[in-house]
Amino acid sequence: MLIQLRPKAHPAYRSLPILGPVVDDFSDWAQRCGYELKSFRSQLGNIRYLAHFFHRRGLRSLRELTPGHFDAAWAQLRKKNRNRGCTVRQVQRFLEQVHGLVWGSSTPATRSDSELRRYAEYLQRVRGFAEHTIASHLSGLRAFLKFIGYERSTSAITNLATERVESFVCAQARICNRFSLQHVVGYLRGFLRFQYAEGKLLRPLHTAIDTPRVYRLERLPRALPWPQVQALLRSVDCSQPHGLRDYTMLFLMSACGLRSSEVVALTLDDIDWRAGVLRIPQCKTHQHLILPLTDEVGNVLQRYLKKGRRPSQRRDLFLRMCAPFGPLDSTSVHDIFNHRLRCSGLNLPAQGTYCLRHAFAVRLLRQGVSLKTIGDTLGHRDPESTAVYLWLAVDDLRDVGLPVPRATSTAVLPKADGKKRLPRVRFRTSPYRSPPAVFRSGLGTSLQRYIATKQALGRRFGNEARVLLDWDAFLHQRQGRSKTGQPSVQPLGQELGAIEPKRATSSPSNRPQLSALPGPA
Repeated sequence: MLIQLRPKAHPAYRSLPILGPVVDDFSDWAQRCGYELKSFRSQLGNIRYLAHFFHRRGLRSLRELTPGHFDAAWAQLRKKNRNRGCTVRQVQRFLEQVHGLVWGSSTPATRSDSELRRYAEYLQRVRGFAEHTIASHLSGLRAFLKFIGYERSTSAITNLATERVESFVCAQARICNRFSLQHVVGYLRGFLRFQYAEGKLLRPLHTAIDTPRVYRLERLPRALPWPQVQALLRSVDCSQPHGLRDYTMLFLMSACGLRSSEVVALTLDDIDWRAGVLRIPQCKTHQHLILPLTDEVGNVLQRYLKKGRRPSQRRDLFLRMCAPFGPLDSTSVHDIFNHRLRCSGLNLPAQGTYCLRHAFAVRLLRQGVSLKTIGDTLGHRDPESTAVYLWLAVDDLRDVGLPVPRATSTAVLPKADGKKRLPRVRFRTSPYRSPPAVFRSGLGTSLQRYIATKQALGRRFGNEARVLLDWDAFLHQRQGRSKTGQPSVQPLGQELGAIEPKRATSSPSNRPQLSALPGPA
């Protein structure tokens, strides 16, 4: 391939430092990945700049290269030409795939990277987490290590206090909703549990973190009406290969109720034309779901395989349209769906691909299909997972609603003489003095931090704050001053013991009116 592109200059490319011996392999790899001829000629020119950059750094072989060298080359070469920066990443990907260079053995750049790598090994060996789950944990914990200043001092974890952890949770609550904050708290609990087991933490701080309050079925699943799903499919331009690919993916999610991860995992071997079935590899349950291959689905797949899918040795059903060619991932399906939703002109908000799966379930429900059959079609193990879709059938739920009672004439209503039957209330001789809106006792700072933490986790905490204000005012009154002017603060156990007798002798009418107290400061 190199001789065809550079018939006269190919000896000069082969004599380049460090990268010269692999230029031929790089050209063959680029051809297999599907790069255009014009694009690859530009890459060959940029390889010269990259080879001389490594040579000026004192490197003499491929084994000496590290990700830091590629990062430095990318930052330097892309200043003059952005295409050179793209070539740096392509050469790095080529060396990983073809020559098997492993970058994980390099020394971590910072202390946080070293600590996170040690924790990642624990999650993989002991907990058995998947790679994408470990990546999610590390991304959340990297912000925590930066917050506590682990780069400046390694004793930041040893001297960690509950107040510091609560401050980080409150800071994350400003940029995350309750559902995202629940994951952050889970990541933090696992990391602190690991540090406590290793002996770096003297106290089990993971037991002192409260999780945000998230209710089951708090939000209904989002589903598009079936006419809008049909309009979305009709708006896709199938005259181009990429349009035909997008139409086939959206059609399978709408007509078969597939997840985005299941669509990208389909291969040519999963389509059994003779048996008339479609084998769906479920990434969530790690099992295969067998669905009937209807005539409509079969016609759509045949048209895509003849006109939309480019010839390739890969067995994946859906491939990328731009180089480097390869299989799609679930995030690409999400981007494709939102792009087609914007181009359809339906004026619908951007949402996830699960709305097509939910629309498929609601359509089967309205056709009279049993809940067990819908669950088997969707691949659900628990019937409660399928029962959620009953809430989406709003039109059907209106039919079982009770009729609105008729208005009654005021002449037949009973007389409003209920006040005469109420018991007599005895009021205090002196009105109750409401406490101020600030905490003034010795526990005031702790109470304020406790209320702020609860509110950061998504709780309103209004009534509780009024009760704590009332208790704080009571404690402030009990903290009398001695002759020297110093406050005489009693221990908490003695203070509570002094409260109990008065509570037993006090009548309900003498209790403080908490509804009249102001809100938290």
